[in-house]
Amino acid sequence: MTRRRTVLWSVVGVLLLAGAGAVTAVALHGSGPSLPATVLDVPAFPAPGATAPSAFPAVEVALRPGQSFGVRYTVPDYPERWTPGTAEDAGVVQQGNSITVRTPPKGTVGGSSTYVQVYRAVEPGTTHIVWNLACGTQVSACRYTETFDVTVSA
Repeated sequence: MTRRRTVLWSVVGVLLLAGAGAVTAVALHGSGPSLPATVLDVPAFPAPGATAPSAFPAVEVALRPGQSFGVRYTVPDYPERWTPGTAEDAGVVQQGNSITVRTPPKGTVGGSSTYVQVYRAVEPGTTHIVWNLACGTQVSACRYTETFDVTVSA
């Protein structure tokens, strides 16, 4: 039990955010694909009728070549959903796999699934990754963005 607890605490990573989504500590559980040590969340969906900015404050990410980070997002059973972005300069950061973190139990009607989109630093430079949130209702269509400004240094 002590070894397990030590392992869980030893894999937690944190990035300083520029006022956007919350930092999420992620522990690796040893089953399935490994998550990066640092996983960030996209902002929560705006409440119905709430006014949100068209663009959330950018999140700054600093990496070294070979390091990875992830962005956690939820695919709900309603029209609002985040669309993962790709790096503007794929020579600096490459998009990896999307790892399934949670799915609704079998036999459940509706429910949300949670994923972590992984990005890997390739070489020094800077790039931007823009995620889009689209609300698909006819009554209140919306569109928001979240930008991850990534700097990779040697």
